[in-house]
Amino acid sequence: MTTSQYPSYNNVVNTLTWKYQAVGGETTVSGKDNFNQVLLYTAGVEQVYLNGVLLVRAVDYTAVDGKTVTFPIALNTNDYLQIYCITAYSVAASPGSGESFHPFLMMGA
Repeated sequence: MTTSQYPSYNNVVNTLTWKYQAVGGETTVSGKDNFNQVLLYTAGVEQVYLNGVLLVRAVDYTAVDGKTVTFPIALNTNDYLQIYCITAYSVAASPGSGESFHPFLMMGA
């Protein structure tokens, strides 16, 4: 399964792992991955990995529109790209007074 929800309480954060093996020459990726999942993320909180190495936003790639990731250098044949897409975040959905504590929800001081 490539989609997950963490933590699951009230849909606080939804994530999708978009996985793609390059054919070579791509400088932009979008649309469906190798598993038919559509690339959709919240700009500024995505994480992009190329061959297992975490890339630096605005240096190694650009991701601003929520559905496209652009690279300054073309991908090579068989490069493996994983994009961890955070698609929803709501502080309002976190537990309030009278609600039970969710052990995976971390509250900052």
